[in-house]
Amino acid sequence: MAVDLKLIPASAGSGKTYTLKELLRRGLMGQAWEIDPDNAVNPRVLPKPLRAERIVAVTFTEAAAAELRERIRGALMQERQMEAAALLDEAYVSTIHGFGFRVLRESAFEEGLALNPRLLTDDEQQLLIRKALGTSDLITEIASDLKRYGYSYDFNSGMSAEDTFRAQLLKVIGLLRSVGGSAQLEALLQQARTWVMDRYGKPAGETAEELAATLKSAVTRLLNEYPEALTAIYGGTNKSARADFDANYAAMKRAVNGTALLSDWKLWQSLTTLRISNKSIKLPQDYDDLAKSVMQAAGVIARHPGPLATAQQQIEVLLRSASEAMQEFDDEKRNAGLLDFSDMVAGAYKALCKPSIAEQLSSRVDCLVIDEFQDTNPIQFGLLWQLIRMGHPSVIVGDTKQSIMGFQGADPRLFKALEQNFPDQLEGLHKNWRSRPELLKFINAVTARLYPDYQPLEPGKKPASELAFPALHVLAAPNATGTKTHPWRAARVAEAIRRKLNDPDYVIADRHTNEQRRIRGGDCAVLCPTHSMLAQYAQALREQGLPVRLREEGWLDSSEIVLAMQALALAHDPEDKHARLYLAVTAFGQHSLE
Repeated sequence: MAVDLKLIPASAGSGKTYTLKELLRRGLMGQAWEIDPDNAVNPRVLPKPLRAERIVAVTFTEAAAAELRERIRGALMQERQMEAAALLDEAYVSTIHGFGFRVLRESAFEEGLALNPRLLTDDEQQLLIRKALGTSDLITEIASDLKRYGYSYDFNSGMSAEDTFRAQLLKVIGLLRSVGGSAQLEALLQQARTWVMDRYGKPAGETAEELAATLKSAVTRLLNEYPEALTAIYGGTNKSARADFDANYAAMKRAVNGTALLSDWKLWQSLTTLRISNKSIKLPQDYDDLAKSVMQAAGVIARHPGPLATAQQQIEVLLRSASEAMQEFDDEKRNAGLLDFSDMVAGAYKALCKPSIAEQLSSRVDCLVIDEFQDTNPIQFGLLWQLIRMGHPSVIVGDTKQSIMGFQGADPRLFKALEQNFPDQLEGLHKNWRSRPELLKFINAVTARLYPDYQPLEPGKKPASELAFPALHVLAAPNATGTKTHPWRAARVAEAIRRKLNDPDYVIADRHTNEQRRIRGGDCAVLCPTHSMLAQYAQALREQGLPVRLREEGWLDSSEIVLAMQALALAHDPEDKHARLYLAVTAFGQHSLE
């Protein structure tokens, strides 16, 4: 069946939500849609109007779904279409997970699923996945020698090697599920092997044993001439040098004793960066020459066949064990009548692959609208394509520059592929209604350098020449790096904000009334990459006498909120022993935990 598809590339501020609302409003009034360069929608009579309850509109957040629904409802009420506005509650306007969940409930009987499945909690999900992982014999191959495969204690996160390995397995399971499970496992394995080989390059011609013997010989020659560490003689008071000499000596002793060079690739790597003479420390010339021989022999690690074999083995074990664990995990959920967010999409996709279920849904749908398409992953794409191929009028909106869900397997190349395969269906929004022309000029210049195929946006707003401030104001920081410059920057920014707030001539256009008025504190926002930096800026603003509203993580974990939640739990159930115990040993009680 031919697809009736419209693709709308839409950058931030280009009016996509307005456009979607207008498309659906006109469709409900019996008019089709065509977008002109000014983002307006030109009417064209449809054979029959859309029906509100037969709309499928998929977004990627609950907030976006709610906003789209209310905008359509408001437009219908303005047209005095009260019945259609009421029927909108029956439409499929939701996140993709909400849509998939609804498909599963409606097809539960045909799919042999629980009629009212329950969503797993995070703790239940982790417990079941770990239980499933425990059934895989393949995992032992890596788990028995984690160091060889690059797993070690992570000082930043405090995770042990075992925790890091488990986290990697869970990540692989998540990615495997995002591409539809393990049905194509062998093809995925071959792709992974090819990917690694292409990036690794052609391995050295010698065997692993021959390369290890060459490096061991170079290390032996150095240790024969310098059997003790250089720390005492050449380290002096230089802490960095002393640490390097100690580490170098320990690595070389380990290299010549035992068989570590046959599997410890981190040891090889450490021997590529021995400490030699520099401006501050002069070592004997023969030591430098011998050390350079060791580093040259160790440098072959970049094309050593051993790490390649280790990587290939790890990929195979991770994918195969993840596939086994995933099947065990799915069986446990099915038996218990449980599902998670991935099931909502993958299960709905499998259901719609069955002609009988697809025909039932198709008979209840008039059109399909998909927002934020750049954040779809392959299995989500599969589910949505099942709807598109039904032949209903479909609108897809996306912007590859705004793809932010890569950690969940989202692939913006999917939207690019649609653009390439359906060039005649492209109707982009090329105006920006959010930014002043002066600022938009800067945005276009920067974005064009980041994205070679970027099409500059045209200003939708008129120049605000009556405003007494530039669109962009730069505060130049010192030529220093690191955290020491943050307080300086924070103080300068806070001072600049205070000056603007106290300047009677510094006016803006109110975003609600569009009237000119003085700037207020609520008009100012400070964005930082880390919470620690935000705290510094908040403190600097307070020192300038400015009130600050700082949004922080951990709200539910704060003592006040936990206390209130436990009090509410006890009020709901006076027999709640955990709540009684918590309150007895905290602010409301006089008892110690003992």
